[in-house]
Amino acid sequence: MAETTAAPPIVGTTDDEFDSIIEDANLPVLLVRLCLDGKLRREYEDVKTRITGRAAERDSARTVSAAAALNEGDTRLASKGPTVPADDEPDPEQAHLDELVERMRTKLMTFVVQAVSSKEYNRILEGNPPRKDPATGRIDQRDYQGYNSATFPAALVRASIAKPTMTDARWAKLDAALTDAQFDKLFQASAEVNRRDEDIPF
Repeated sequence: MAETTAAPPIVGTTDDEFDSIIEDANLPVLLVRLCLDGKLRREYEDVKTRITGRAAERDSARTVSAAAALNEGDTRLASKGPTVPADDEPDPEQAHLDELVERMRTKLMTFVVQAVSSKEYNRILEGNPPRKDPATGRIDQRDYQGYNSATFPAALVRASIAKPTMTDARWAKLDAALTDAQFDKLFQASAEVNRRDEDIPF
């Protein structure tokens, strides 16, 4: 007669463990940092672009200079441009860029984006249903994901921003100040904390 192997016992969370763990439960959080001073951002990007361009030119000149040193008899590789600056020579606009970075720090806004409960998430979802064609009853192609793409993102973002507190007045000001790209960052963070899979490392 073949031996039967006993099934392993089913181990679950005990009532005492549940009570202890649930007391410490908290919802996922992401931080989103934005600089809402558009003029300052533009100036920083312009200066950084110029510095990056000059760095690329220096790297190219050093490559030509190194090749010429290895091929002294080949006059085609002789440098005809300005003297290659030393590696440790700072860019003439680096100090200005550093100053802009410090100014941007004072304008930086950090949003704490925190998941809402499943109940609250579904309330927001149900409050922003996909639009339908009144003639055919078919869901608008823009809303194929199952919600009104014109209203749901803003509703989820506002509900998910834990800090600073989003009063009606603050939300109106923020909504008017955000670029489309900045809003997308907040929406992507809100979607991630609310809908990402649970990642348990064991």
